[in-house]
Amino acid sequence: MDGLHPSKCRAEKQILVYNMETEKIENRVPVLHEVRDITLARNDHVALVSYENKAPPQLWKLDPIKRNVNSTSLEMRLSLRHTYMPKTPVDFAGPSYFGGKNDQLVLCAGKAGDVHIWDRESGTLLHHIRSQTVGGDLTCIAWNHAWDTFMFATGSHDGA
Repeated sequence: MDGLHPSKCRAEKQILVYNMETEKIENRVPVLHEVRDITLARNDHVALVSYENKAPPQLWKLDPIKRNVNSTSLEMRLSLRHTYMPKTPVDFAGPSYFGGKNDQLVLCAGKAGDVHIWDRESGTLLHHIRSQTVGGDLTCIAWNHAWDTFMFATGSHDGA
């Protein structure tokens, strides 16, 4: 049996938690979609995961747990907190982002030019801002962390 391997096998889609000090993988979580981007919150142990192919963004909590009963050392485990669902199917454009002074919002842009804003903790869709222009796929969104006011910018291929 040595040397025999499956000829065609899809790679398993997963999120890994890697400890750079110990150089070990602490946790693996299988996911259904191809991961596009992972963003970590500034002041909390959460990760915002964006996916390819119309899959909605998800919030994953990083929980410290003891390696074993007698150990004092901790390792991180991932647990799913929220899947941020739009009211209608959306072809998301690029990664999702945290917004607000304390990363209390989740923002995601759709290719059609619409912007979805959810409350991070509850997962409630707070705003669905529809595009004011026709055409020109939305390609990016960014939150302005420099001001206390709620402000973000969007961009598209045609500059609109």
